[in-house]
Amino acid sequence: MRVPVSLLKSFVDISTSPQALADLMNGRIAEVEHVVRFPSRSALSDVCVAEASRRLDGNDDWELWLFNVGERQASIVVGKQYNVQAGVHYAAICQGGKTPNGTLVEARQVGGFESAGMLVSESMLGIGEEAASPLMFAPDIDASIHPYDLLELDDAILEFDLEPNRPDLFSLLGMARDLSAIFGEDLRMP
Repeated sequence: MRVPVSLLKSFVDISTSPQALADLMNGRIAEVEHVVRFPSRSALSDVCVAEASRRLDGNDDWELWLFNVGERQASIVVGKQYNVQAGVHYAAICQGGKTPNGTLVEARQVGGFESAGMLVSESMLGIGEEAASPLMFAPDIDASIHPYDLLELDDAILEFDLEPNRPDLFSLLGMARDLSAIFGEDLRMP
């Protein structure tokens, strides 16, 4: 079971680090297999929110789209299979930026069009397993907020190996109940 520390904190006041919390829970509640941390803000510094403005051109496999990125615009080539739609916000890295693994994004020819950036997936950002499509944001987001903050990536995830003899731990509330007892803090019900 995967448990975001931020959600546990919404049930119980916890003032310890994610690793210290994992160590405590490992000894007193259930085995913590991993503490999952997302890439740092600096690793994702060149990732931006890009709003698809309009389709400029295309062929059988590729489409050239104009994206609004902050106060500027960028022409980015995307695969037709991704079904990019005008008005939708995507995660992107523009020309001159770097991917989280340090690869420089340069303008290049893709499918016969000049692309000045790229849309990126969860997998490319190191924040999830989805690699088959670009990361989309909810329609009502504030595009001026950095994707790191929009996605609340300053959180840690505790991954538990739960035993069948503790069915009370198969929910966030069950985990929070035990933490409430350990820390002597009140449990806030959802």
